[in-house]
Amino acid sequence: MEYLKTPVSIVKGGQVEDRVTKALELIDAKNTLNLQADANILIKPNLARVPVESKYAKYKGAYELTTLSNKSNGEGDITHPEVIRATLKAFRDMGFTNITLGEAAGGCWTDLVYKTYDIYGMAKELGVRVTDLNWEDAAKIPVPNRYVLDYVWVPRSVYEADLQVSLAAWKCWGNHVTLSLKNVGIGILPGKYYGWNRAGRYVEGLDKPIHRAETRARFGKRATDAEVVDVCSVAPIGLAMIDGTTVVHGDQHAERADMIFAGFDPVATDAVAVLCMSFDPKDVAVLEMAAEKGLGTNDPSKIDVRGEPIDKVKIKVVKPRGFGY
Repeated sequence: MEYLKTPVSIVKGGQVEDRVTKALELIDAKNTLNLQADANILIKPNLARVPVESKYAKYKGAYELTTLSNKSNGEGDITHPEVIRATLKAFRDMGFTNITLGEAAGGCWTDLVYKTYDIYGMAKELGVRVTDLNWEDAAKIPVPNRYVLDYVWVPRSVYEADLQVSLAAWKCWGNHVTLSLKNVGIGILPGKYYGWNRAGRYVEGLDKPIHRAETRARFGKRATDAEVVDVCSVAPIGLAMIDGTTVVHGDQHAERADMIFAGFDPVATDAVAVLCMSFDPKDVAVLEMAAEKGLGTNDPSKIDVRGEPIDKVKIKVVKPRGFGY
């Protein structure tokens, strides 16, 4: 029997709203999701830090500014607001009526980055609920077949969602890539329990910090990857979307790309985005570990790429220092 490949779409060029709509149409999102109109949809962008040009950058709660600000004014470090708006509208246009946008910013008070991009106004216009996952009540969920975490505190909007959409930025970070899996695996952990940035350096959470010495000793530079996979196994991503308006290189400069990726398998979607960076998915620890855990496939032969061919749109991205295992 022929293996049924998982679809991942790549769309390049055109207006942002058209790009997002086409990416979802190419994977037949509405019919494949097969959800009722009142299904609980959570859309989780990457809004981790306040851009340096924001009027909120000098507020006490903006303790980490976008690290790209000196080179590209912060562009690419977080999900572009026009892509967030287009995604919310696309789900509205598909007929969904119960949509929540949620983030647990790790580098600032979430409220400040929401205000920077008028997320509240955007949500009011489109009839979308907005929540700060850092302060929601959370459920303590055990991690099955774990790498390192016995349990994860999962915010209410996440564990009650019928569909969690990871709306990530297309970027390298540290010694790895930061895409759909890391957007959720690091970005939903509530500061109420772990401290603002989950390492507990700025605000003490109610529980121990998640990045522990024994994890680093066991996994080395794959420690964060192991934690990410554990979190994603109890907070599954039902739809992965990657904002490729820009791509962030390993030397932290951003390049305009005007692309977007979408797929139901977050491992496959991240793998396609990695291939479009001219990297090998097999060199990305979080994808290997997630595939091993059964969260998806990072095998290109098992992925049905729709829209633009990878070879036509891939970019020679500068690798981060220490990239790979």
